[in-house]
Amino acid sequence: MNDLVTDTTIYKTVKTSLKSLQNASNSASKFSSNLQMASENLNQKDNITGVLLNDPEAGKSLKITLKNLETSSKKLDEDLEALQHNFLLRRFFRKKEKAKE
Repeated sequence: MNDLVTDTTIYKTVKTSLKSLQNASNSASKFSSNLQMASENLNQKDNITGVLLNDPEAGKSLKITLKNLETSSKKLDEDLEALQHNFLLRRFFRKKEKAKE
């Protein structure tokens, strides 16, 4: 115990270690507070994450929207394919294909 109190090298090392430990404790406390605030937001319906997690109507609406986008994308692909075979635009697409080669 006497060495701990009288040896300045050990004292400085212990003091530095305690300061580092205090900083780590403060960082952990801030992280914990942020985590608690984020988890509270997940239970609220005033933000997008909370709405998606807690509002079944919003989830249903989002699923319908995604399904509509998928259907629209397929129809657009079909329309573009039909345009390539249209007699008015066929020449344009042939020139474009030759330019690629």
